Amino acid sequence: MRFPTWFTAALLACASPALLAHEGPVDPTFGAGGMAHYGFLPVNNSGLADAAIVACPSAGDTLTVVGEASQRERIVTARVRADGSYDTSFGSQGKASFLLKRIDADQPPGLCQSDGNLVVARSHRLSPGADQNIQIFRISRSDGQLDPGFSEDGVVMLDLDAYQAGTLSDEQPLGLNMLSNGDILVTGRVRLSTTGSSDRAFAARITATGVIASVAVLDHPSTSAASGGEVGTDGRIWIYGEGLQTVAGETRMVPFRAGLNYASLAWESAPVDAPLPGTGNVLVGPGRSVRPGVFVAPAMILPPGNVVHPALVVFRPGGRTVLPLPYPMLAESAATVSTHYGRQGVTVLPGGRVMYGAAVAAALNQPDVGVYFAMAAIGETPMRDRVEGAFTPTGAGTAQYRHAECPTQQSRQSFARMTVWMGKPVFVGDVSANCTDALDTDYLVGRIASNYLFADDFD
Repeated sequence: MRFPTWFTAALLACASPALLAHEGPVDPTFGAGGMAHYGFLPVNNSGLADAAIVACPSAGDTLTVVGEASQRERIVTARVRADGSYDTSFGSQGKASFLLKRIDADQPPGLCQSDGNLVVARSHRLSPGADQNIQIFRISRSDGQLDPGFSEDGVVMLDLDAYQAGTLSDEQPLGLNMLSNGDILVTGRVRLSTTGSSDRAFAARITATGVIASVAVLDHPSTSAASGGEVGTDGRIWIYGEGLQTVAGETRMVPFRAGLNYASLAWESAPVDAPLPGTGNVLVGPGRSVRPGVFVAPAMILPPGNVVHPALVVFRPGGRTVLPLPYPMLAESAATVSTHYGRQGVTVLPGGRVMYGAAVAAALNQPDVGVYFAMAAIGETPMRDRVEGAFTPTGAGTAQYRHAECPTQQSRQSFARMTVWMGKPVFVGDVSANCTDALDTDYLVGRIASNYLFADDFD
């Protein structure tokens, strides 16, 4: 039988030796050394893979965490107290679950609604080779069950085949953003047979009651995948992502933004902004609005040599800029942030600050073994954007989570999403549950210490 256990945390600041468990920007009052992991019993002869998707603050300084458990056989909601222990007043000893199976293993995006309910969107099919659709469901903050006020049963099924001819069985949501009136914007990618089996961005607006209001596929090479969006100061829905453009005779992946009609999602503004000079491929992750008209997304820059450089893409009405972030380090050696969809994110902090989080590995195509963090201040103008030295001396650091039974071993671990809880950033993901079985994974939750973020008393 598996029980929740604690992690000993080791934080590795950039260009610095490994620090002790209670040093660095993790909050030692949470879990053991700032992190905790939670595992659940399998059901229906399933596997042991559990992975958190999203966490949202809840009443009484608790945190509600939702993810997929039992090898994607069911959804488990856990509620934890400020110290990382289960809030046993919730569900059954702090946990609630329901069956909702799928076989696709991509990382789903999650969303915290302003009322505390949680939304997840994921690729969905029940058997190999079956048609792939998108499943959006909402979980009630009160009991961890599907919310009957969302659609008829808490689940909305979105089939892009009904809105775009030539779609193949490859539909993937990448971003979830809540709009100002409570509508939910789902963005992502879909593969089309009519374009040589290449990807195209899509956007769907779902009402607060779970009605599909409008859907659009942006059939243009410069819009390959959309990972976020917001309502702009002009009333349009602006979506952001990555697409192909030809730069100096070379086709590269670069950030795009496009303006859509709010009601219909009809394309009203072609992708704007010139290609970025002097960069390779720029991959764009799920972003958030910092202030009206300013949207920030995590980016991964792949110049020649496949050395991934983390960065922030800042979209403003007058254009977009890229703010490079420090390279990640693991045990004083250069490392790389993950380029897989869903393994990066940002959260907005007081004072116009943004924290970037991403899974990190020793090299591309190797397992994720840590989580990279960097903080930046987003100014009123691009000239005032900067890496924030109040976080660490370099503005960035890499955390690793180690089991007490094998403290020198780098366990497989990954990142899914961040939010702010009790005034501090908190992140979720998954991690190996033990020292020997990499397929046995648990929910991972960690909290950052606020004294590192606001040491200048600016906020």
